[in-house]
Amino acid sequence: MKKIIRYFIPAVILVLIGIQFIPHDIPNPASDPADEIQGRPSYIAPISWMIGYHVSEGREKLNYSEWGRYKTSRQQSRMELTIEQVELGEMPMGPYLLLHPKAKLTAEQQKIITGWAQAEYDRLDAE
Repeated sequence: MKKIIRYFIPAVILVLIGIQFIPHDIPNPASDPADEIQGRPSYIAPISWMIGYHVSEGREKLNYSEWGRYKTSRQQSRMELTIEQVELGEMPMGPYLLLHPKAKLTAEQQKIITGWAQAEYDRLDAE
């Protein structure tokens, strides 16, 4: 047992230090230039990798920079998905809330977001 502690813990520490030197880029989830100036928090690997993965995955599903290029049916489906995720408490994501507990949406905030998404859905439906 002492050998495990003696070699395992230092090995884990060395790996954690070593992975900090592996280049990684966290895509900026915001497109607001002010956010670029203020910067984002810097996270250590492997947390930074997880964040980068979630941002890239999210952009594949919904990218507001590409919103005007989406077909109306896709825009509507994204509004439905937004409503569903907010109502189920899946937005923001759990891992994000672990790092930013103040980001948890209040009932009022959930109502505002779902109301906006429903109004946008209805507007698109009327077109």
